[in-house]
Amino acid sequence: KGDQKSDQKNVQENVQENVQENLTERQEAIIEIIVENKSVFLIERPEIIELKWYETIDWFLVIVILIAVISVIKVGIRIFKIVQLTNSIQKLEKHPTEKNIRITESETHVYSFYKWIILPKKLLKSENCSVLIQHEKVHIKQKHTFDLVSLSFISDFFWLNPIIKLIRKDINLNLEFMVDDEITKQENSYSYQKTLLNFNQNQTQNILTNAFNSSD
Repeated sequence: KGDQKSDQKNVQENVQENVQENLTERQEAIIEIIVENKSVFLIERPEIIELKWYETIDWFLVIVILIAVISVIKVGIRIFKIVQLTNSIQKLEKHPTEKNIRITESETHVYSFYKWIILPKKLLKSENCSVLIQHEKVHIKQKHTFDLVSLSFISDFFWLNPIIKLIRKDINLNLEFMVDDEITKQENSYSYQKTLLNFNQNQTQNILTNAFNSSD
């Protein structure tokens, strides 16, 4: 019996030693794996690249903001020109009988703005003066100045869009056709067309004013 007990004890000790050895080997293997993984991680970790200042800027946003700023500036300039035009018209000489007609010596063409008609002094005694005034009165009656001012603001705000200029030209022609249609209902069509041809104005027109001109 004593020998059997000692044998069992020896077997248990051997088993415990084997288990401890196996655990130690497994722990070492796990540690090696962790170390290897860490070493791989350290080797494969991407290098930190420092970007230059201009590479960190959102250039698309900068361009959008720049376009918006230019648009606001152009609209501001347009408002200034409207005020400037209004003040200059109010300073002109008044017509003897028509309070909304202003006489100018510096201008060579007839035009209207808001409630005023600007008439060159040299045309006062023209036989077609009444037709010119009537034409501009229709512009005033139909409030075409508000159309032109609104169109100028749209043109200034969307200054980068080339289609706006084409639209503005078409609208100007349409306004002239509307006036021509109204005038021909009151005046002789032939004499009115003759007046249009005689006073066809080739000067550069202020986009804020309705200038007497042929609508082609």
